[in-house]
Amino acid sequence: MAEAVRELDKNLVFGARLVARYAPQFAQQTKLIPLHSRHTTATITFMNDQLAILAVQEVMDKISQELQAKVPGMEFTVTYVPLPAIVQRHGLGRGENVLGIEYSKRDLIIAYATLSWLDSEFDGVMETAVRKWVEETNTVSEELGASHPFIYHNFAGSFQDPLCSYGPENVEFLREVSKKYDPERVFQTLVPGGFKVDTDC
Repeated sequence: MAEAVRELDKNLVFGARLVARYAPQFAQQTKLIPLHSRHTTATITFMNDQLAILAVQEVMDKISQELQAKVPGMEFTVTYVPLPAIVQRHGLGRGENVLGIEYSKRDLIIAYATLSWLDSEFDGVMETAVRKWVEETNTVSEELGASHPFIYHNFAGSFQDPLCSYGPENVEFLREVSKKYDPERVFQTLVPGGFKVDTDC
């Protein structure tokens, strides 16, 4: 027991050193984010294809230019996160996973849109814009044969259904796990926010 406590203490000290080391860098980056700004996010996934990347970026540029003329202090960024096929397949033979991506033969890219603005007057405009981004980026990806249904949970907008993108078998598995470990449905009914496994797919 004492040895476990000592190991824990060493980890806590190491963690504190990391925070002290990287906090100034994080603070510098967050200076670029206006105080009291409002945010919305959304995400799509598509196959790693040069034309698809350019097309998705063009959609972002077009919508961003439209918003700049309407919304003061608006920021629109898209982050591209690679999801190599070798990483996706890593779960095969190791118990799989519930994301439904382990059978993909192509490298994927997760595009994560973040929109921020200052005034609640523009909430509707910005929410409409992020939905438009999802619709148009999915359309261009489909036209190029590069679309993929996966929706990354942590980046998803409130209007998206990431769990449904895992596939019906995986969603059913999640529901069975929920019934076993949360029979009173505490996490489905009493915990606000998030995406619930009893969603209709």
